Amino acid sequence: MEHGCLTSLHFMYRLSLKKILSNGLALALPLGVILYVFIKIIVILEKLIGPISTRLGIDRILGELTLTILATFCLILIIMLLGLLMQLSATARLKDQVEDMLIAIVPSLGRIKSLASEKLSLEQSVKHWKPILLRHEEKFNPAYLIEKKKGLVTLYVILSHITSEGEFLIIAENEIQYAEISFDQLIRCTRSYGRGIIDLIHEKGLA
Repeated sequence: MEHGCLTSLHFMYRLSLKKILSNGLALALPLGVILYVFIKIIVILEKLIGPISTRLGIDRILGELTLTILATFCLILIIMLLGLLMQLSATARLKDQVEDMLIAIVPSLGRIKSLASEKLSLEQSVKHWKPILLRHEEKFNPAYLIEKKKGLVTLYVILSHITSEGEFLIIAENEIQYAEISFDQLIRCTRSYGRGIIDLIHEKGLA
């Protein structure tokens, strides 16, 4: 039986490792493309800025990296200008078209955009949720109480050390127990892989 448990754990570890590697690769490829493009743009800007900075006598004012620093500064200004232009509806439509084209070329960029959008949405929503310690079916989880109405409660149950990895649960209030905790306690225990939750369970009288 012990051998069977070890085999199961080894299999689960291999699945987890495979998932981690595939997720890492999906993130690394588009980030690599973005980094490569940024470096190429900086190199082009260096060539454009070089003659001008030489005439002005500032090509060595910050040492050998002067042109790189100036090119990076120019790139930031261009990005800010594009950000201002994004306020215009016509530019926003153009941006959506460019994004769709890039996602068609590099599909994993769509996944990054989706994850970033979901994370931002969750972070904004969490500000209005109540952090709790939940007891349900003899299991304990950090969670957020979203709403309570007509004998039902809507919860967001955290299932990982990453708060954005969880699930929604709508259940009768009389089928669960919970105690309010602070945001700091929830974040600290979650990021510590559950360390400290047992103390909170006894402190809040849930056990």
